[in-house]
Amino acid sequence: MSGFYNVIDNPQLHEVMHPTINPNLVTLPDAGTLPNAHGGSHTLWYGETSTGTFVGADFDQTQPALSGGTSTAANSGWAITPDLDLTGLTDATLTFWTNWEVEGVDVPWFDVMYIEASVDNGATWGPVGSGQLNPLDDVNANANVGYSSGGVGLPPVWVQHSFPLAPFCGNICWIRFRFDTVDQLYNGFRGWFIDDILVEAAGPATGPIITNVSPGAGQIDDLIFVHGQNFQSGAVISLGGLPATSAVLSNSLAQFIVPSLPDGNYDVMLMNPDGQFDVCTGCFEITQVQGPTISFVAPNWAFPGIPTPITIEGQNFDPAAEVTIAGLTPADVVVETAERITCTTLGTLSEGFHAVRVTNPDGQYDQCTGCFEVRVPDGPTDLVIHANANDIVLNWQPSPESGAEYRIYRDASANGAFTFLVGDVPDTFFVDNNVLSEPETMFFYVVRSYVP
Repeated sequence: MSGFYNVIDNPQLHEVMHPTINPNLVTLPDAGTLPNAHGGSHTLWYGETSTGTFVGADFDQTQPALSGGTSTAANSGWAITPDLDLTGLTDATLTFWTNWEVEGVDVPWFDVMYIEASVDNGATWGPVGSGQLNPLDDVNANANVGYSSGGVGLPPVWVQHSFPLAPFCGNICWIRFRFDTVDQLYNGFRGWFIDDILVEAAGPATGPIITNVSPGAGQIDDLIFVHGQNFQSGAVISLGGLPATSAVLSNSLAQFIVPSLPDGNYDVMLMNPDGQFDVCTGCFEITQVQGPTISFVAPNWAFPGIPTPITIEGQNFDPAAEVTIAGLTPADVVVETAERITCTTLGTLSEGFHAVRVTNPDGQYDQCTGCFEVRVPDGPTDLVIHANANDIVLNWQPSPESGAEYRIYRDASANGAFTFLVGDVPDTFFVDNNVLSEPETMFFYVVRSYVP
């Protein structure tokens, strides 16, 4: 092994350096702990426990906020399997489970995860399957947002990959997992984990199965996802018989870029390197009808447990468009115009950054990754409540945020989703009138600060 590769025991006991890296330099979608090993208690990892990332222990801790984590230099490394005797075989398969989180700025070309093989004791190396794991989509996320095996700005998850080894059969073979940041930018993420590596002689192979294509419509050069089973790295996806630029992200997920074809409905075919294929008949439409585009969300944050009205601004929203936040449907969704949607967030959203997605009936969608946050900012302290005649009087210490105003929430249950009572309160004083005339109700209060 070289570079930052190591076998780590109980990775879940480590985390991305807090708060120096997370949340000062990167904005992770969770607490920033490393994942549990997929099998047993240890896993192969490209990263360092001193930072929980691949930024390098000597990184500049005074660099600008939300830089994504700039290293002092680019870094790379490799891990090689013991020799594999494939001399008596004509076909074999490499499978492994992987969990990764790298930069979200230029993920096709940086922080590259290579899978390579050699049959000459490491003198030369060639790609296995497609030769790498990186997705095709150049999402150009913010510097502080990562791209993981779970998606852009989403927590990394364990996924399984399958790679054909037929080109290397008949030889003693070595497999190399190689990571290369290419540059020193955006390296404050959790890196590449590999576990449960298996090489076995290939028996009667099970062919790929396509279950759905998402979205089901779009334009030339759009990025489309194919869901299913038994996808192998190196598979080719064709649209109407025309091969498309494609990549396999796991055994159950692939993606392709829509090739230059006339408008119309097309079959989608995925063919594995062994020649087995599946066809999803008429699954994709090339159309000039533009899909939705999200420009911004306002407000872009809420307090935990408190439903919050928000507005989604953009273009091409269909009257029957569906909205999700963190995969959940908000309340009171109204498509007011093709440029505006209003809804109310759920009080069950967890703390952190969440994706907002708008999907039109034809399946085209846009996702604003990490653009809605549930957070607990600095707020007023020492809330004092006392009764005055039929009124409840609230007093609190001012927020440390300059220019802050206040919102008051009230509920009859201390564990409930507090209901908004009043906002735009400029002072640290509020009276809830005539509450004591309702003797059977006990109210609980929350005061939150915000900067208009």
